[in-house]
Amino acid sequence: EPVIPPFKPVGKSINLLEIKKPVKEKIQTQLKMSEVLTTNMDRDALNNDGFRLSVISSTVVLLEQFSAVYDNYPSYQEIFSPIKCQCGKLPVSNYPESLQKQIQRLVNNITDGMETKRKPLLMQKKKPPPLKMFEPKIEEVFDDRKKRKGGSKEINEKQKLVHKYKKEMKGAIREIRKDSYMIAQVQFQEQKEKDDERKRKVKQLYGLLANQEGDYRAMKRNKSHNENKEK
Repeated sequence: EPVIPPFKPVGKSINLLEIKKPVKEKIQTQLKMSEVLTTNMDRDALNNDGFRLSVISSTVVLLEQFSAVYDNYPSYQEIFSPIKCQCGKLPVSNYPESLQKQIQRLVNNITDGMETKRKPLLMQKKKPPPLKMFEPKIEEVFDDRKKRKGGSKEINEKQKLVHKYKKEMKGAIREIRKDSYMIAQVQFQEQKEKDDERKRKVKQLYGLLANQEGDYRAMKRNKSHNENKEK
């Protein structure tokens, strides 16, 4: 019988979990790792059908839990189809009835999960949102030398006033901007002159203090020199 790589049917422990004789007695469903890892138990103590059946039962329980966790995954069939194949090769006739039902339940769960239809890949149904387009803002220039065809005198005068108002408003805004710029320039120049004057005065004050310090030290040296002469 072919074996799927990289597994090979060789080694001393190839038949470690094989049940050679039918077992009818009830087994524990959960394997206690404390009993397996205890230092008081050696390899011979674990070499019995009860331990083997406990290992198989615990493995089936874990596989059932994994099957429930990955039930909604698209790759469920690829993950669990090898497990279903191996379950069909187990010598269940030598297992207790409770373990046989447990294995059959696992196989049924995997079969039901594999029968779930997959959703094919589809193109995006929702159309991408179009780019926001802006309507051009067109302002009609009023020409007082021309009159609209079919327009009354009152309408023409009103349009003329609206055009004049917009024109004056633009001019006023332009002048205000110029004035604001000029005011900012003047304020900047005044502040710069104040800063320069303050720096000049501070520099002058430092110079006076330095001169006074020099005069004081010279006076002190002369006084010491005269005292030494008198002695």
